[in-house]
Amino acid sequence: MNSSFRNKSKGAGTLIASAFMILMLLTGFSVFFLMRTEAEDFQSTLESMDTLDWERSQEKAIIEDVWWDTAECCPPDQEPDKLYVTVRNTGSIDILLIKIGVFSKSSRQPSNHTMPYTPLEPNILIKPGETIEGIGPYVGEYVYDAVVQLVTARGNIISETYPKPPGIQGLWSTAGIGFITIEFEPGSFMYTSNTVPEPDDAWMMCSGDTSKVIWHVRMKSHADKAITLLKWSWLELADYAGGSPTITDYYIVDPGSNNTDGLIAYGPEAANAPQILEPPSCSLTSPYECTEEELVTGGEPITVKFASNKISPEIGFQTGNINKGHYNLFIMLYYEYNGVKYGQIIPFAGIIVTE
Repeated sequence: MNSSFRNKSKGAGTLIASAFMILMLLTGFSVFFLMRTEAEDFQSTLESMDTLDWERSQEKAIIEDVWWDTAECCPPDQEPDKLYVTVRNTGSIDILLIKIGVFSKSSRQPSNHTMPYTPLEPNILIKPGETIEGIGPYVGEYVYDAVVQLVTARGNIISETYPKPPGIQGLWSTAGIGFITIEFEPGSFMYTSNTVPEPDDAWMMCSGDTSKVIWHVRMKSHADKAITLLKWSWLELADYAGGSPTITDYYIVDPGSNNTDGLIAYGPEAANAPQILEPPSCSLTSPYECTEEELVTGGEPITVKFASNKISPEIGFQTGNINKGHYNLFIMLYYEYNGVKYGQIIPFAGIIVTE
């Protein structure tokens, strides 16, 4: 009897052990297949992300034109409220445009405060090499200095500032080392305003003396030929305090501008002669015999004035005082040299405005 009981117990133990082994094998296979599936999904996700990144990098397009529709604006003083753009696909892949946004360059505020980025319905598909005109409309408050942004389905943003200077072929310098420099000598950076009729040093000024300010900047050329300044040049005043930058642009005006008689529009479109930076006198010799030292010294400096809130021939003072604070400055110059148009950014020393 004891032998029979032992045999039965042994059989039951073997059965339990077998079931336990089968359970372990099933669990192992389940974990293996689960991990394999997860790995395949992860690899597939990586491949999809790589493909998306590659496709995103191939998206290249330019905004060729921007305009506000004035057709529906009957009264002469009514501002347009519908903006359209022309876009050319310069890349090697289709681009799907899904949204459009318009922002003021000076205030950084959207033209449409309710919907800064408006969906394009239907979405706009642009094939490589294709140009599509009249994309829009974007309905919003008229912005003179507009930054237009188009969002693609892959997450890229195509951006352009309007109005843009036509014919600028490239940026000559982003470090202030180019054809033109600013003199850092007494009297090189001055200002006048409604309460400061005679030029005074602009490095430190009182807030109460900054209404309708005109900036006077002394510049000189280091090129071997004359340089003609263009009307799209501006001086930018930037305050980054509080995390939200305040940007104010002052466009170039005729050197005859003053606070008593007012601003004079700059350049040929306003029937005025553009300002010319003459080369060093050595470059006028024949044969050309300028030394490195003479080029570094540069030509005769001239005073360039910045004051207008609009591009010539439309001009107007920036109104209101400049608030107390520390401000960064840079100057964006557009000019023509030897028949070619260039742009040059000159980072400039900051100013302090007191109460």
